[in-house]
Amino acid sequence: MRRPWLLLLLLAMASACHKNAQVESVHDEVVTTRAESRRGASRSSAAPPSPPPPPMEMMMADDSGTTNRYIGGGAINQSGAPPARPVPPSRMVHYDGWAELRATDPAEVVDQIAAIGVGAGGRVDHLSANNVTIRVPAGRFSEIWELVLALTDVVEQQVRAEDVTEQYLAVELRVRTLRETQARLVRLLARAQSEEEKLALLQHITRVTEDLDRTESQMRTLADLAAMSRISAHVTPRRPLGGGSGRAQIAGFAWIDALSPFHHTTGAHGKRIALPVPPELVSLSDKGPFIAESADGAVLWTHRVDNDPVGDGAFWVSAIEGRLAEDFVGQTRRSIGRWDCLSLDEPGSDEPYRWMVCVAPAGKFLEVAQVFLENPGQVARYGEPIEDALSAGGAS
Repeated sequence: MRRPWLLLLLLAMASACHKNAQVESVHDEVVTTRAESRRGASRSSAAPPSPPPPPMEMMMADDSGTTNRYIGGGAINQSGAPPARPVPPSRMVHYDGWAELRATDPAEVVDQIAAIGVGAGGRVDHLSANNVTIRVPAGRFSEIWELVLALTDVVEQQVRAEDVTEQYLAVELRVRTLRETQARLVRLLARAQSEEEKLALLQHITRVTEDLDRTESQMRTLADLAAMSRISAHVTPRRPLGGGSGRAQIAGFAWIDALSPFHHTTGAHGKRIALPVPPELVSLSDKGPFIAESADGAVLWTHRVDNDPVGDGAFWVSAIEGRLAEDFVGQTRRSIGRWDCLSLDEPGSDEPYRWMVCVAPAGKFLEVAQVFLENPGQVARYGEPIEDALSAGGAS
């Protein structure tokens, strides 16, 4: 977006500086942005400590049969808790914990979790009768996570941990480089003599400034995600023995029953299904499952399942609607690029979240993309950019 105020300001700066400076050829002062270091590059101060070794892969189950899963560094491991040792201050790690709990009074447990989050110096991002999402300081994640799990029966739990230190340093380096480039271009503008040279430099400065704004936004988002960890819980009522869900169990549809708007790594095995990262969202890792999120809780994530029974996108959207829609309102079916999508809105809330499930057949596989927007404000802010990413990404 062009900003007239920026052009006017820079023209004023140029006219005031170096009026009698020796004329130099602008073309001899070509400014090129330095290539970013793939490892974040060396910094002027001491280099950051080496990242911790990758977590061991484990499969663990407790005495009640609860499945405990742990995801670290983009790879899926098996453990229900974050690393035993706290992350050193020099490392930036984003924790995302999800749990399905069972309680006699789900609303009471939801309120208790919200109170725990606020009492720990965090905040409540979402609160409804059966669902809650809190943000807590990263340094207290392990402590708060254990408190949440101790409240009632745990059906399933999962923790995702992404070390974003390298990515943050790379973005930080790009910010410094863009700032230096911007300053250099302003100095060149001050020495430019012809109107043609001034116009070319002003256009270049505008492009660099817009790129700088986007990159600074990415840096702030990464810092926010590393500072405040997320804990989400879905609390269901205890059922009498033999109660069951009342829903027929069909093997080919089991992955649909496992979907949740708060569970961002369901089925995240196998090939990475990457999409363009929408503005104001960041992808925390270029390995493992594709998950892009904003600092305030909007999430776009993907995975892949077997296309069995074989069906096209319309078939699978109908299956998803038949299994999930009864618990939501405002169901909307539409196509976005190659994706067939179903949008579901939370019932009984003044600030309902929106959950979108999209599918795209890819040979013997079915690619699945999901979107979680915490409230109507996020729908307005992120909805269109996320749909643009889906349209551009399509299916492989």
